[in-house]
Amino acid sequence: MDEIEKHMKIIIIGDGQVGKTSLVRRFVDSKYDPDYRQTIGVAFKEKQQYIPEPINEAVTFMLWDTAGQEEFADMTRQYYRGAKGAILVFSTTDRRSFEAIKAWNEKVDTQCDDTNLCKVLIQNKIDLIDQAVIQPSEAEALATELGIKFFRASVKENLNVTEIFQTLAIDYYKKLEETAQKEEQNTNHPSQPTDNPQDTNKVNLNQEPAKDPHKKKKKCSCN
Repeated sequence: MDEIEKHMKIIIIGDGQVGKTSLVRRFVDSKYDPDYRQTIGVAFKEKQQYIPEPINEAVTFMLWDTAGQEEFADMTRQYYRGAKGAILVFSTTDRRSFEAIKAWNEKVDTQCDDTNLCKVLIQNKIDLIDQAVIQPSEAEALATELGIKFFRASVKENLNVTEIFQTLAIDYYKKLEETAQKEEQNTNHPSQPTDNPQDTNKVNLNQEPAKDPHKKKKKCSCN
């Protein structure tokens, strides 16, 4: 990973009371607080974590925990820019938070400017079995529809917490590698002109001008 890419900005989004702040605190401080405290606007935490293959290096995660309440929407939206990863969280005990995921995902797609950005969907609080209203199959179907990876997690029991962040870092690294390879291929193998009429206005700056076979070479008389 390039030096600049070893710092990974991640936004944690979703409705209120789904466990976003608890997720961040468990990952960063290895602590769990059962008491709910509403996030006002945006909270920031940072942690350096070693990531295994294919990275094999420490990555500094810059975590932006955003408020889920609508009244803070304008305030938190500006923090989406520059994000390299997004964690979409809902509570297994709250169907409304699950149904809101599509809207949160749309905000990420419209506000985030990194084309390599990676996302994961988190079904949190799976330890509350008796209160669960979302079936794993529902959540998996939603993740498939959105085209993102899915984790069932329990912040309270520290289940899949570290794995979430490791997955984001590795997936982002792989996307960077794929993008770099495509750019290298385009540089080494520039596209050739085609007979497609739609391509007649395209200019390939890497291609040498075509030579006229009927044009005679001019003789240069040099003193």
